[in-house]
Amino acid sequence: MPTEEQIKIYTPNGTKKLIALRGLPASGKSTVALSAVKAFPGVIARVNNDDLSTSLFGKTFISELKNSAGLFRNIRFKIITELLKEKQIEIIIIDNTNLTAGSIKDLEKIALDNNLEFIIDDSFLSVSTEECICLLYT
Repeated sequence: MPTEEQIKIYTPNGTKKLIALRGLPASGKSTVALSAVKAFPGVIARVNNDDLSTSLFGKTFISELKNSAGLFRNIRFKIITELLKEKQIEIIIIDNTNLTAGSIKDLEKIALDNNLEFIIDDSFLSVSTEECICLLYT
C-alpha cells in the first residue's frame, strides 16, 4: 500500500519526473509502480528490467548473456529517451531491484539533460528481508 509521501510523489502535477525505486525483491516496488501506472494511464510510464528480460528472453535472469547488465542499461536508456518525446508522459518510473550507483548516475544525467525532477525512492529498503522472503513464497 503506497504511503502518503509516495502518493504525493507519484501523482502527476505538471512537473516531469524520473523516479527510481530501490529495494529488495518483493518489497513492493512493482506494486506501487503498477498502481501509479493504472491510476494515471498514458501519463505515468514504468520501465522494469525483469519485465524487459521476460519479454525478450522468457525469463528474468539471463546468465548466458555476457553483458546483460549493459544490454539492459542501453535498452532502458532508449525506452526512457522515447518516452520523453511523448508530451503527455509526466512521470517515468524505473523499478529495479539492483540499481547500481552507475545506473543511478545514468538516470540522474538523463533527468538533468531533460530538465526532469529526479527522485530516488528508497522507502522500499525499509522492508525487512524476512518480510520479503515471506511475500516471495506465499
